[in-house]
Order: sequence, then structure tokens, then C-alpha cells
Amino acid sequence: TGASLLSGSQDVTINVDGVARSTTSVHVVGGAQYTVVLAGDKLFLHQDTAGNEVPVLWQVPQYLVVTMGEILFSITGYEFAYTEAPDSMKAVIQACWLLTTAFGSAIIIAITAIFQFESDATALFVFGTMLVVVFMLFLFVTRGYKYREKREEEEEADVAGTDMDTDPLLRRRSEVGPGSSPASVSSSV
Repeated sequence: TGASLLSGSQDVTINVDGVARSTTSVHVVGGAQYTVVLAGDKLFLHQDTAGNEVPVLWQVPQYLVVTMGEILFSITGYEFAYTEAPDSMKAVIQACWLLTTAFGSAIIIAITAIFQFESDATALFVFGTMLVVVFMLFLFVTRGYKYREKREEEEEADVAGTDMDTDPLLRRRSEVGPGSSPASVSSSV
């Protein structure tokens, strides 16, 4: 069974069936893992992993930055996928958004397994370079994208403008005002 000890010198007593078998003084380091071996009445302590000298609270800023980035990116992506998807395909597009996250994770796993980076700095450089390349590709692919609202407004304007210009019957109908007759309009055209 596991036990928690504070850093520093500790007196450790091993009880077997409620009877104290061995007591010894050991020096433990915070964050390290130990294996305790009881041989007869002697207690042996083996340090399995090195202790941590960096406090666990140093992880808080990293988790905050990653969490804020994930929240900003995910919410923006979900909102974009939902508003730009056709009404009948909103759930499918949301699933595709989540699938891209899965593909991204699979790519990271594959690259890490294939290249076996010697240092974290090399891995960060490779992934940072990939990020810049994908960002440039994203800019190239999306440069002509029109949002759904603007597309719908342009389609309505195109339909109204094109029909009015090319169809003389529609143009005549729009010129007929209240109190004028189509005959008087057609004679002037």
C-alpha cells in the first residue's frame, strides 16, 4: 500500500498484523517514489524516482494559458461552424469540427512517434514551423471566403438586380405605379 511522507527525516514503523515489526529513520525527498522492503526485522528503503525541486504551483500559469487559448479557439470554431452551416447540417458540421481536433491529435502523435525528438526544443521548433506553414495555407485557402450573411445578401441583390435588368416584364411592373396602367408604361418604352 502507498503512504505519504513529508520531506525530511521521518521515523517509519512497519506494522504486520497490528504488531510493530520495524522502526527506522529515513530521509525522504518531496515528489520522489520509494519502495520499502521488509526483510526479517530490517527495513530497506529504495528511491525509485528522483524528487521534485520545482513546486507544483508552477504548473498553474501554463494550465491557465492553455485553458484560455482552448476556450477562445474552441468557442470561435464552434460558433463559426454553427453559423455558417446550412440549417439541415449543423450537427454534422459540429461533428466535423470535433473530428479535425482528433485528426490534429493523431498527427501530433504520429510525428512524435516517427521522429523521436532528442530535445523538447527541437520538438517545439518543428511544431512551431508546422503551425506557421498551416497558417499560411489557411490564409491562402480562405482569402476569398464570404460569410453566410454576406453571401445571402449578395444573392438577394443579384437576383433582384439581374432580373430587373434582363426581364423587361419585371422592369415594366416596377415602373407601374399606383394609378398608372401597364398600357401607358408600354407606350413610353
